[in-house]
Amino acid sequence: MVLLTKVDQSKKSLKVIAVVPAYNESKRIASVLHEVKKYTDKVIVVNDGSTDDTAQIARESEVQVIDLKENKGAGNATREGCLEAIRLGAGIILTIDADGQHDPREIPNLLQPLLYEDVQVVFGGRPRNPSMPIENRLGNHLLSKTSSFLLGVTILDTLTGFRAFHAAVFEGVVWKSNRYSFVSEMVFRMAKNKLRFKEVPVSTIYHDNKKGMRKRDGIKTLFLLFWWKMVL
Repeated sequence: MVLLTKVDQSKKSLKVIAVVPAYNESKRIASVLHEVKKYTDKVIVVNDGSTDDTAQIARESEVQVIDLKENKGAGNATREGCLEAIRLGAGIILTIDADGQHDPREIPNLLQPLLYEDVQVVFGGRPRNPSMPIENRLGNHLLSKTSSFLLGVTILDTLTGFRAFHAAVFEGVVWKSNRYSFVSEMVFRMAKNKLRFKEVPVSTIYHDNKKGMRKRDGIKTLFLLFWWKMVL
């Protein structure tokens, strides 16, 4: 178990399981997993139909690997990983991307509010600084601002894949989207069910300007936000 000092006795033995969706991330996944394992009790890699050595490298890192036969998207892969984490008795589920765009050393920053505070969901918010490509910066700003305005929540970075939440509230945040719009749908579900959340600052890291939400996914997500607002 991951034990932190001065933690509420009812929470201190919670099992922390990391879910790592991965699609063709053979270049960086080993270093990511090496660090993630230091801060969690178990790691589940969901190999989203990769055509490279992602799955093999993940297995060599001695973590659990779920192989999906075809690439259906980050939303589907993350959901499958979370369902497996719950089956394995997770108390806290952490999601982190496999491409090295989040610093695993910041995992304790996401876990601490869930252990010390009356919080159910934690987001790792990335500052929109020059480390983020200008196109991603503009898209992130538009979608995050729109989400916050329409859904009545204040979150700097609604597109982050670096998140943690109590497994007990998974049914309150679980998304239907299979592609990247799941990150915004999770915010919608959280707002709809009035879950308590916090955003903590994390580093902005981009190794590849082509990573992240594509334009078509961004446009689809924008339309979905207005649709969700109508049914909220």
